[in-house]
Amino acid sequence: MAKAEAERQIPFVPGEELEMTVGGSKQDVRLDSYLCSRFGQLSRQKMQRVIRQQEILVNGLKAKPSRKLSPGDVIRLTLPSREIDSEQMELDIIYEDEDVIAVNKAAGVIVHPGRGNPNGTLLNGLYHYAAGRFSPDVVHRLDKDTSGAVIFSKHARANAFLCEQFQKRTTRKIYNAVVSSNFAEPEGIIDAPMADHPNENIHKQAVRPDGREAKTAYRVIEDLGDFALVEVEIFTGRTHQIRVHLAHIGCPLANDELYGGRKLQSPSLSRTALHSKTLEIILPCGDERTISADMPCDMKAFLESRRG
Repeated sequence: MAKAEAERQIPFVPGEELEMTVGGSKQDVRLDSYLCSRFGQLSRQKMQRVIRQQEILVNGLKAKPSRKLSPGDVIRLTLPSREIDSEQMELDIIYEDEDVIAVNKAAGVIVHPGRGNPNGTLLNGLYHYAAGRFSPDVVHRLDKDTSGAVIFSKHARANAFLCEQFQKRTTRKIYNAVVSSNFAEPEGIIDAPMADHPNENIHKQAVRPDGREAKTAYRVIEDLGDFALVEVEIFTGRTHQIRVHLAHIGCPLANDELYGGRKLQSPSLSRTALHSKTLEIILPCGDERTISADMPCDMKAFLESRRG
């Protein structure tokens, strides 16, 4: 294992194992920010993806991108290979130009390869579709169970342009969800900070006063008795934000047992009932664009069964 010299920039060599010690001037800096400063050629968005895909250890413990570092902390990591397998798969392409490509992701499909999931992802499929004409890369993610609109860049300049919008929260992201119908008001804003669950053995997020800002708007579209179809807009991009916030007000997503949602006795809908409906962005060419993804059949079928 190579040992990186203190605080100097490091060349990104795919597959290399590294160990580095945090210098004395780096108190309370985030892990992703620190690693970006060491690997100057990687954006923070890409570094966050590297951290999630690889098992990066800080003082021997697996760490998240938001981990705060202290002088003397020892970081160990293996840099990922840049090779992504090309796989033929059916893609529901909902928008494409010379800079970007957007896909209506099916539920159950992962956006990009990671530890334990090297194949079968949208990015694998896009590499096959591109056939060397462009280099698709991830801009943002959806959870495995979440369906709907997700956008990819075709080249590095477009990736930087789009990632900056997501980081600065200038995009507009609207979702549909099927939830338990316990709303005190038919619409509202949930402004509740979020952080990791205080029990480190429970791998989920929680509303916590010491957490990071998290803000979600909701509107009931259709009340179906025990359940409701809602439209949700997120103004921040915290992990599991919609799931946590709706559970926080007593309206968890259907089938989301991690956050207290009811398991549906329905053959049509067996996954967490969340769909990325629209993305409003500015394209690298300067045009404003709304990218929309039709609601999938499983959610439609469940809603029809409740109307019956």
